[in-house]
Parts: sequence; C-alpha cells; structure tokens
Amino acid sequence: RGASHVVLHEFGHRWLLFVTLSENGQMTQSLNPVSAHPAQYVDTRAAFNVYTDSDTSVMGGGYFTTDPDGAFLSAPYGAYGYSWLDLYLMGLAEPSEVQPWFYISASSPELAGEYYAPPNQRFTGIRKDVSLDQVIDGTGLRIPSHRDAQRQFRVAFVLVTAGETASASDLEQPALYRSLMEQDFRKATDGRGAVSTTIDTPQPAGPRRRAIGR
Repeated sequence: RGASHVVLHEFGHRWLLFVTLSENGQMTQSLNPVSAHPAQYVDTRAAFNVYTDSDTSVMGGGYFTTDPDGAFLSAPYGAYGYSWLDLYLMGLAEPSEVQPWFYISASSPELAGEYYAPPNQRFTGIRKDVSLDQVIDGTGLRIPSHRDAQRQFRVAFVLVTAGETASASDLEQPALYRSLMEQDFRKATDGRGAVSTTIDTPQPAGPRRRAIGR
C-alpha cells in the first residue's frame, strides 16, 4: 500500500493539486494554502476506493464524519485514491459528477495546511461547503475538457544501480511497483484512465535475403 500511495501521489502531480477558490467574492487558496497538496482540514474522500472503505486522496486531506455534538471525526489513514475534484482536474470526470464537498475552518486542534489529516481524532470547527463552480470561478475551466482529455498514459520506471548490472532479484521490486501502479490507478479511476508501464523491445532484424536472378 505504501508503494502504491507513493507512485499514485507523484503521478498525480502531473495535474494536482493547486487551485484558486472563489469565496464570498474573494480569491483564496483555502484548499491548498501551503503547497500543491490539499490541506489536512479538507474532506478529500476518494471517488472510488482502492484499499479501504474510507479512502482519501493520495495528495492529502482527510475523510471526516460528524458526531452528535457536531464535532468532526477523522477516519483511519487511507490515502490511496483520488477525490472527485482530483478526477475532474485530471480530465477523468465531468463537472456534473463533482458533488459539493467541504473543509473545516478554524479547526481545534489546528489542522495543518498540507498533507494528511491525523487519523482517528476529533476536531471542532466550522464547516465550509465548497462547489466545483467556485473552483472554476477561481481557476477557470479545465482545458481540454473531460470529453477530449487524455486517458491512456505511459510511465517508465528506471532502476539505477551503483555501477553494477542489475540482477533478476534487483528487478523484482520495481516490477512490483509497476504492477501496483497499473492495477491501483485503474481502481482509483474506476477504469476511466489506464497506465501502461511496459516498454516494447524492438525485435532484432533478421538476415536480409537477396533475390537471386535466374
């Protein structure tokens, strides 16, 4: 799971996540105030689960529910998928599929401005609902649109050794990472996108045959 998280996270940085949000007539970076990662206080539950029932975005944020007192409860760690906002920004979801989500303002204990919410903890704060229209107002429409976006991707894995030829056992671990990336990207996107990590090896040319005149 750790390897899957890392490769999907780094691949996600092709698109994710740095957006401007329109809030009450002001342009803010409320979702990502520090870096190209959602803040810990943003609910980034996954569109499609990969490993747990409370998966969140591999990029950051958390999965929050509320208790009878209105406090927010963070789920166990599950940063293994992509949120609906992620999928929209990647070109793998239509705008109409991205339902409103929320973030916790003035959280106590204070949640940080990037990466992952501490698991299994209780927080108080003010719920701030967010819609995709606010992202579009602040950042603009995605270009190209979902209809024309790329869906098939090629990713090369490179193994660097210390001056020695890699052995078969050296290649086993990156082979596992490659397989995981293909498998879990498909799960995280529900088959909307696909990653291929194979490199076709050119076939050696055979001996040339010359025609013999009669």
